[in-house]
Amino acid sequence: MHELIQLGKNTFYIECLSRMGIYRLDENNVCIIDTGADHDSVDKLLEYLDQNHWTPKMVLNTHSHADHIFGNAVLESMGCKCYCSGIENVFIRNTFLEPSFMYGADTFDAIETNTYMAKPSHSEELTQEILPAGFAFRRLDGHSFAMSAIKTPDDIWFLGDAVVSDGLLSRYHLTFLVDVEKYLKSLDELDTFTGALFVPAHSKPKTDIRPLVQKNRENTMEIIDLIGQLCRTPLSQEQLQKAIFDHYGRHMTVPQYVLSGSIIRTYLSYMRSHGLVEYIIENNMVKWHTL
Repeated sequence: MHELIQLGKNTFYIECLSRMGIYRLDENNVCIIDTGADHDSVDKLLEYLDQNHWTPKMVLNTHSHADHIFGNAVLESMGCKCYCSGIENVFIRNTFLEPSFMYGADTFDAIETNTYMAKPSHSEELTQEILPAGFAFRRLDGHSFAMSAIKTPDDIWFLGDAVVSDGLLSRYHLTFLVDVEKYLKSLDELDTFTGALFVPAHSKPKTDIRPLVQKNRENTMEIIDLIGQLCRTPLSQEQLQKAIFDHYGRHMTVPQYVLSGSIIRTYLSYMRSHGLVEYIIENNMVKWHTL
């Protein structure tokens, strides 16, 4: 954990809970791609910067989730500018919005944790014009509102959470999405990517990303199919949540209740828009049933 690994001539990453990219702009200056998930990761990043006499000049965030922006505020205090796409910047500047969005209301201490809420930082719009020479980015929305994959001049893509690892899929099954339709389109887009190497935030680097893309696609379709099966008997969202956790043999915690509730509502919205489920109101309870 926390090893500094060189991937290309000037491209490195730190092996940690949410992989951080480092691109060496020249002998003294570097660009950081995502800034880690916790204090240990940020401390290790600062240690590597000091050891190599590197000065961080800019941060490129793939998206605004707390485990990708944890070190933004520290690097900003060192004079580093931060960039991200679209509405993600609003979430980075106002980090209480992430847990509030998932919960749907003002939050409480069980979900006001480092996992869901980093310190706010100032973040500006990511555009091709602000990128160093040879960099590129492409939007892959769905996991978040405006996620970007970022490519270094070494032809190495940092994918954020465009895909998650086999291990996370088999452990959690429900992976966070804000828009199922956009996510499926982003997976199709990712299938067309070319590059020397692909670095998902929560999986080992891949020379071919397509097999992992397919596993993420299959997992998404599995959840759609499971909801369809379970809702043959009308269920409220919380009843459906319990049924999914029971199906996969998982045990509920309050943070998982908040996170999975948001995910399930996202799936229900997608499925209703595609004529797969409908809601009824029965005894003052909204229930979902398969069509």
